[in-house]
Amino acid sequence: MEKALKIKILAAFMIIYVVYGSTYIAIHFAMETLPPFLLAGTRFTVAGILLYLWAKLRGAERPTAKQWQDAAVVGVLLFVTGNAAVVY
Repeated sequence: MEKALKIKILAAFMIIYVVYGSTYIAIHFAMETLPPFLLAGTRFTVAGILLYLWAKLRGAERPTAKQWQDAAVVGVLLFVTGNAAVVY
């Protein structure tokens, strides 16, 4: 494998570790001022808005009612079983 590719792979993993790890540090400090579920809900809401705006700026079509329904089910499951449990 060429050296440039190895450096890119290493950099990608370092970014993942820093961003993923910073999530838990941010949760730790944010819980000093916010209740756990409000914190988790706010994070999901902000992330959803940012992703929606990013998709719209890239020219994506507006989601259908069925897609909103499916996304809501997955979002609630991720929130309740995943992020909120970690925060709590």
